[in-house]
Amino acid sequence: MNKLLPALLLSTVLLGAAPAIPAQAANDAQSPAILLDGVPLAFPVAPRIIEGRTMVPFRAIAEALGVEVTWRQEDQSVDAVGPETQVRLAIGNNIMWVNGEARTLDVAPMIVEDRTLIPLRAFSTAFHAEVDWNAANYTVTIQSPVRPMRTLAFYALQSYGERHYVPRFSDVAYGWATLLPDGTLDTTTKEYRWPEPDGEVTGEVLLAEAARAGTKRHLMVQATDRDGGLTALVLDAARRERAAEQIAALVQEKAFDGVVLDLEGLGLEEVGLDLQLLRMGFVQLAEAVESRLHPAGKEVIVAAHPPNGAYRAYDYAALLPHVDLLQIMAYDYAQDGNPEPVDRVIEAIEMSLSEVGAADLNSPLRQKLMLGMVAAYETPETIQQKAGLAKRYGLGGIFVWRLGQLGPEDMAALEATVSPLR
Repeated sequence: MNKLLPALLLSTVLLGAAPAIPAQAANDAQSPAILLDGVPLAFPVAPRIIEGRTMVPFRAIAEALGVEVTWRQEDQSVDAVGPETQVRLAIGNNIMWVNGEARTLDVAPMIVEDRTLIPLRAFSTAFHAEVDWNAANYTVTIQSPVRPMRTLAFYALQSYGERHYVPRFSDVAYGWATLLPDGTLDTTTKEYRWPEPDGEVTGEVLLAEAARAGTKRHLMVQATDRDGGLTALVLDAARRERAAEQIAALVQEKAFDGVVLDLEGLGLEEVGLDLQLLRMGFVQLAEAVESRLHPAGKEVIVAAHPPNGAYRAYDYAALLPHVDLLQIMAYDYAQDGNPEPVDRVIEAIEMSLSEVGAADLNSPLRQKLMLGMVAAYETPETIQQKAGLAKRYGLGGIFVWRLGQLGPEDMAALEATVSPLR
């Protein structure tokens, strides 16, 4: 990167100082809408069309694309670093350096309303994004490049017809066990049970096939707080220990790579001390499972209702130290079978980040959060939106409930946005 500085300084000197441009002079007309992965992208200063080019605040677009940026006051330049690309721009300079190669800009970066604006298309395509302009509705659409991240699919008894998708995910959680109110683990219930053989295909065969494909295999343990049974378990130390012991035993016996605790419906009515004790009990259950599985090299993943949901017993900050991944169940807001509203999903992400102390975009804690979606509710377009939000906020991955509800178009949409990080 340093080798770019002399050439950049020289071109800046030759061009002379670049004054700030008044907002009125910089704005050709109305501000264009900017969609990133199908979701509007907010800016601290409205984008401008200047000499036919869309100009946007550099930090907002860079961070949304997962690019680390640095502003250099001494020469009024911007450094941007991505996984495979390094870019440098300077105020008033129509040369952009990309991995040491000079590219000419139609419009140079400039300062408007104390913000540095850069050419949207030139910058985004340098980092392998696709950019399109729709003149009819005055909208710029950006498709961010495919990004590797943890991709987890849930596998239930109705998933057998889509088992061929398993190798296309980094992780699969098999819903083959239920946690009973007394803390015992049951693999024979009607909804969540160990699968019966289909000829020579057994549950063990399915797990072996996933292992050969390089897909991590997790035991999904499910329970829902019906009639207070799960609440009673969480509040009772002996039941928590029994549950943790039996979960760890089955994970070890069947050579799973870890467990997903999908324990739902806690904290709907509790308030005050009752809610506090329930939140503490749930964390203690996760800690009990962690103490048994982490020494064996197994992962602990917890699915949690979102902070903007109705169930409040999921203490994200207290859970995070005891889990490898925390799944944000950002769905079931409307419960009408339609795609989840983007504004509620964004709210869930931002509240989760705030709760765990990961407001900083570069916080490593973001890598421990996964964003969830229900395939049956979403369309290919909204699947890309949700996966795009996971990228925009720098989360560690996405998860999908469930195989059996994904079609070829859904898979294509997902794989156009993210790839499995193994």
